[in-house]
Amino acid sequence: MNPRDETPRPQESLSFAVRAIARAAGVEIDHAKLISALGWETAGPSPTATLNMLDRDARLIEACKLVGMQIREVHPPAAARGLESAAEFGQHFDASYRPLILRALENDQGVLAWRGWPSERELSWGWIRTACDEGVGFRGATIWSERELNSLRDDLLVRPAVQLYIVERISRRP
Repeated sequence: MNPRDETPRPQESLSFAVRAIARAAGVEIDHAKLISALGWETAGPSPTATLNMLDRDARLIEACKLVGMQIREVHPPAAARGLESAAEFGQHFDASYRPLILRALENDQGVLAWRGWPSERELSWGWIRTACDEGVGFRGATIWSERELNSLRDDLLVRPAVQLYIVERISRRP
């Protein structure tokens, strides 16, 4: 195994989450190909963790089309700016986003979520996998390495996610 496979790479949590959702549907996606399609020049660290996590999804919809996934943004990325500090965002999440997430889960559609995960995983992208009664009502997996991709964590979404995408369809590419 490549030693890099074990190195935690939180800045790649979006690509790992996309791969996990595809894998659950029986489709394997090459990590390097996905990183390239997302337009990430390098997967190396930036000066700060926050800067390294911003705009990771700028080319997500287009990149996923290249690997056979149809993805819908729940709200435009620009609308996510500043949401976590808005007092009424929790109510908005419950009224608007919770029903969409629940419907996606009922239809075996993957849900990608940015932020809202616990402590050191706060800035990560993750895959919402199930509804629950704890936190804000959802559990999933944040994934930072190949090892975690193979064993999937069970993370609680403790605050409303700031950005959401629903994977509506996955098809095999030749």
